[in-house]
Amino acid sequence: MVTVKMLPFDNKSELQVIIECPRGAALEQTAALTHEMGEYLKTVPEVTDYQSYIGTAAPYNFNGLVRHLLPAIG
Repeated sequence: MVTVKMLPFDNKSELQVIIECPRGAALEQTAALTHEMGEYLKTVPEVTDYQSYIGTAAPYNFNGLVRHLLPAIG
């Protein structure tokens, strides 16, 4: 039984989406898909800002701590 909370609260209103393309997909295909998703996100009223990382790792965040998910590169 755990009596101490080990991780900090994450009070941020944010969402992380990880796009995994098939092995061998060109970086340009991934960029096009990411751009298409960004265009959709612009139409969602609750979304005020978004960032895309293509071909490089995103910063390590709370989600990575909880799920032990390291930011992937390309």
